[in-house]
Amino acid sequence: EALTHDAIVIQLPYLAHRRRTEAEQLLEIFDQKNIADSAGHILEISDDYPEKYREVVRRLKSAIAEPEVAGSMELEDDVLQEFVDMDKKLNESEEQKKQEREARLKAEADKNAAEKAIVSTIKNLAASGMDLQQIAKITGKPLAEIKSLLAGN
Repeated sequence: EALTHDAIVIQLPYLAHRRRTEAEQLLEIFDQKNIADSAGHILEISDDYPEKYREVVRRLKSAIAEPEVAGSMELEDDVLQEFVDMDKKLNESEEQKKQEREARLKAEADKNAAEKAIVSTIKNLAASGMDLQQIAKITGKPLAEIKSLLAGN
């Protein structure tokens, strides 16, 4: 959708093995099944293409022989790898922030649950008739806070 012009994408592996049209015959030269090196830069190009495509084949083969072309391909690979590494670091950073946020939320939820348990314990102990001083000693809460809590009940 971001293109400023119409485009047609042809996926060569999905074309039949026998190329029927002239366009399919020309595109067969660029079929990625013919990769000849581990980096994926060089295609194994045979000479058995129709005469009208021999100039394309000749130019492609001469480009393979140019050291500048190989250097450009290596430089492009390095730049691409930098982008991949940067994207990986960004994703790792985002994942780490997400995990930290989840840990903070869990700790907060645990703290709230513990506070609710203490409040419930204070109310139960007070309802059973226990002295407020003793409840303060057991729960570690200040007496004023216990009185305030029970007054709000």
